[in-house]
Amino acid sequence: MYSSFIEDFSAFIHSLSLNFERRDTLFIIDKAGGETANQKLCVNLELLGHDSGEYPRNADITIFEDEWITKGELVKDRIKVNLGLQRTIFARNCHVKAITQNDAKRFLDANHMLGYARCHYRYGLYTLKDSGSLRRGSLVAVATFSSPRLIKRGEIVVNSYEWVRYAGLSDYRITGGMGKLMKCFLRDQNPQEIMSYSDIGWGKGDAYEKLGFTLIGKTDPILFCLKKESLARIPAKALNNQDSLVKLRNKGNFKFIWTP
Repeated sequence: MYSSFIEDFSAFIHSLSLNFERRDTLFIIDKAGGETANQKLCVNLELLGHDSGEYPRNADITIFEDEWITKGELVKDRIKVNLGLQRTIFARNCHVKAITQNDAKRFLDANHMLGYARCHYRYGLYTLKDSGSLRRGSLVAVATFSSPRLIKRGEIVVNSYEWVRYAGLSDYRITGGMGKLMKCFLRDQNPQEIMSYSDIGWGKGDAYEKLGFTLIGKTDPILFCLKKESLARIPAKALNNQDSLVKLRNKGNFKFIWTP
């Protein structure tokens, strides 16, 4: 698997006609049109059976081999967006409305690395006019939120909601999409607090900070075992016998909180 994963990823980057430098499993890739150091994307490949729990400090993104195998097209789309090779939709040309569980599930299963998860509130962003191959009324982004929980913060108790999922169409950059969906949720629910997690393997969570969230910590990496046939991830702590299974450890999550 070692050579196949690296060779496949190298061939993918070559197909984008971008220059890159490879240092073992680390790829340093020039972004589209970029020539300076801050216009490069560092992608680390994490190979199955090589779990060390340690990652290059300068890696912007870490791709695990099981994700490349099971969700390859979605991973490729996200890499292209991070390299500046995306189509763009502006949220100002869209409107927000509440959507059904089925619509949210169908969209998130196709466009979010973790797929759909249980939630209470679901919002969709729809185009107001034709845009390229997208017709007017196309669903281009989804945000889902939990029901509120009472959380004690110091001397007060607040209604805290979790922002469970956000995803745009995987091969588009939805400029302003997160903010527009959040604004609608704020208007409808008037939350005292919103909490959310951001996968460290896919960046620093800059989008949350731009929306006024504060980074308050990060979760520990989780050790997973993989099913041999499907490569589905199972938390190792849920299994009694792990000896015969392939293991991997993710990078954990950043934890963000928003307050008015």
